[in-house]
Amino acid sequence: MELDFINAHPEKPVIISRNWPGLQYEDIKREDGSHIGKADYNKLMVEEMTSFYNDANHGQNFYIIGSTPRSSSVMFECLAKADLPINKLINIFDCSNTRQRVNTAADEALKNFAGKYAKVKFIDTYPFLCNHTECTLIKDGIPIYTDTSHLSITGAEIVGKGVFNEIRRDTNLHK
Repeated sequence: MELDFINAHPEKPVIISRNWPGLQYEDIKREDGSHIGKADYNKLMVEEMTSFYNDANHGQNFYIIGSTPRSSSVMFECLAKADLPINKLINIFDCSNTRQRVNTAADEALKNFAGKYAKVKFIDTYPFLCNHTECTLIKDGIPIYTDTSHLSITGAEIVGKGVFNEIRRDTNLHK
């Protein structure tokens, strides 16, 4: 279905986004019943991306959106519990505004894949929410995530704005 749409609109850029580390590679089995490991998962992911690119490539730009940072806790829940009178009194909830930045092997594999093609660009989402060491979890009192991995409306607006600014910048460079 995606290929049909891309083939019908060959002049349009292709934006590929998904929860890259979301598949549990330990749940994927080979034909012999053995489980694949992380290295095999990343290799398989790149092979699938290569196949997709070869099938969909009409000379247009491809943008691979990297994984988004994650939260170690559900910030909406943490903020709600921290606001309860008893919890304010005993101060047991630490709704820290940041968490340590963690790069994923999937993103590294996708960056390497994109680096092999002139018209494929990897867009790292981390700079939109993180500095070199920490990632923001709350902006102006509003959580960036609805749970530990899904962006809230606020988080999606921040990341979406960053992604489309990168695409616009890239498009202007190639005019």
